[in-house]
Amino acid sequence: MNRAQSTNLLLLASFAVLAGCSSVTTMFSTPGVHPAERPLRVAGTSLFDWKGVVHCHSHLSHDCEGTIEEISAACDEADMDFVVMTDHQTDESIRDGVRGFVGNTLFVLGAEVRSPQGTLLAFPLTKPLRHWQHPGLLAKEALAQGGLAFVCHAELWKIGWNVPGLAGAEIVNLHAGAMTEGYLGTLGTVVFLPLRSLFERLCLRDSRVLDAWDNHLQRQHPFTPIGGNDAHANLRVYGALGGTIGTYREVFLTLSTHVLAERLDEPSLVEAFRLGRTYVSFDVFGE
Repeated sequence: MNRAQSTNLLLLASFAVLAGCSSVTTMFSTPGVHPAERPLRVAGTSLFDWKGVVHCHSHLSHDCEGTIEEISAACDEADMDFVVMTDHQTDESIRDGVRGFVGNTLFVLGAEVRSPQGTLLAFPLTKPLRHWQHPGLLAKEALAQGGLAFVCHAELWKIGWNVPGLAGAEIVNLHAGAMTEGYLGTLGTVVFLPLRSLFERLCLRDSRVLDAWDNHLQRQHPFTPIGGNDAHANLRVYGALGGTIGTYREVFLTLSTHVLAERLDEPSLVEAFRLGRTYVSFDVFGE
C-alpha cells in the first residue's frame, strides 16, 4: 500500500468514526436549572404554565410509523403536560386518534390540513374538515367544532395571513429550520458534530415569519404564537438498518409551546390558545 492509499484509508476511517459517534449520540436532557415544581403557577393569577408539544405525527400519517406509546414515553421524559396530535388528515386519523390522558399527558386531537394557499393546523377536531378548501372555510369549519385554526409552515404560505377565522400562527417549525438552513450544512452537522448541535441548528428564528407575525398583530390581536415541533421520528441514518435521528424524545427536548391556563383539560387549553396566552421556548438551549 503506497502513501496516497494509506492517507485515503485513514481519511475514510476517520470519517466513519466521526459519523458513527454522531449518529449514536443523543440529547440526555435540557441544560441548566429545571423547575422544582410542575406546573409552574403564574404569580398573582389563577393560571398555571403548562408545557406541551404542538404539531406531532404518528402512524396515522402516511410519512410516520410512530406509536402513541412512544409519544407518551417521550412526553414523560421531556416533562410535557400535553401534546397536540396533528396527523395529516384522513378519516382514520380523526376516527382512530387518541383523545384525553395517556399516563400523565393530555392528548388533544387535531390535524394538519392542506389548502391551496397553505397548510393549517386545526384542533381539537371531532370530524374531518373538507379537503382542499380556502383556509377561511377550513377555519370556519374548525370553529364550528369548537376548534381553532393556525397558520402552519408559515414560510411556505402563498398569501398573507389576513384570513377570517385564523387564531394564530406557527412562528417556528423545526422541519423548516432544517430546510432553510441548507441541506449540506445540516448533513455536515449530522455527520460530524454531536446531536445537540443539529437541533440547535434547527431552532431557526426566521425573520420573514416573525416580521409577518408582528405586522399581522397590528390587524388582529391576539394572534396566538405556537411552536411547530413537526415530529415524525422518521429520519433513518442507515436506511433499513435503523439509526433514527429526530426521535420524539429529541424533538420534544428541543422545542415546546407553553400555555397559561387554569387547568390541564381540553376546554381550558383551547380557551388559552384562543386568548393568546402562549409562548414558545427553545428548550435545547435551556429550560
